[in-house]
Amino acid sequence: MHLKQKKPKQGGQKLVIRVMAILLVLMFVLSLGSQIVLYANAAELDGTGELKARHAQLSDQRKRCEQALDEQHNALERYQLLSELDELVSAQIEVDTALVQRTDEEVGWLNKALDELLTAAKDEEVVLECGQETLERRQSDTEQQLSEKKSALRKLRSRLQKETSKRADVEQKLSRVIEEMRNDPSCQDALEKLSQADTDLEGDILSEEAQEESVRRVSARGSEPAQTQESGQDSVVLPETGVDGDAVAHYAVQFIGCPYKWGGDSLTEGCDCSGFIKGVFQSFGIELPHFSGALQHAGTPVEYEDAQLGDLICYDGHVGIYLGNDKMVNAFDSKHGIIICSVNVARLVTVRRIV
Repeated sequence: MHLKQKKPKQGGQKLVIRVMAILLVLMFVLSLGSQIVLYANAAELDGTGELKARHAQLSDQRKRCEQALDEQHNALERYQLLSELDELVSAQIEVDTALVQRTDEEVGWLNKALDELLTAAKDEEVVLECGQETLERRQSDTEQQLSEKKSALRKLRSRLQKETSKRADVEQKLSRVIEEMRNDPSCQDALEKLSQADTDLEGDILSEEAQEESVRRVSARGSEPAQTQESGQDSVVLPETGVDGDAVAHYAVQFIGCPYKWGGDSLTEGCDCSGFIKGVFQSFGIELPHFSGALQHAGTPVEYEDAQLGDLICYDGHVGIYLGNDKMVNAFDSKHGIIICSVNVARLVTVRRIV
């Protein structure tokens, strides 16, 4: 606890200063008066020696008065400094007292906050105990799942290594087979025959004028369309309920110019040769296999001389729909798409009638 000093009164200080100033003035006046008296009496003194003695005495008294005045002046200055210091100390005491009060308030607030934190910590501890159990269970489950995934990953890596090893073996064997085929004259002959067969097929492709003429002839024989449907390019005529070879041929030529897509069966978006056959006959409600080899056994066989519109013209690995006059429509390849070409009798395997 701090003791607060009493502040001296300003009025009392001023009074003391005035009194000391008056005393100093009086002492100076008295000293001056004594000197005047001494000088006045000096005229009456006989002899120069006595006058000098009196003058020395007066000088000594003057020095003592001046010394006394200096001491009084220094004392007055020290008193003023002490008074100012007292004021500063009093002001500092007031500041310190206010600071102590604020500190006491802050300490009280901190104690209150500490009590609230302790209460919250106790509640949090209870919650943490419950959460710890849940966390431990989750950690156990997670560790178990992680262990299972690691085990599965090890199995997958082992399997991958085996598959990689097998693939390397297969690639190595395939490389040997390819090398043997390159060195085998019979394989070279087979490749040359395949190349020649592709060249022969391209030779069967009709000009645009000839294809248009075939389309006009087939359309003239086909039935009138019952309804139309929008395709990816132009309107496509849907087949009527009645099914015959002319209707099949008439429907098939509508897709000339559509793209070729290996493995596809969309008549407008892309199909291969057997997918084209499957899509056309499927529009008439007839399901056929999507494989040219299987189509060689579909329906009934007929001689080429007896072939009619809508019959299947089957090559080894290729198939098309007969349009008459030694022409057929087929999904040729990715370069040409669906086109009309001449029937290559030399490559003909069989003719199959579906309707």
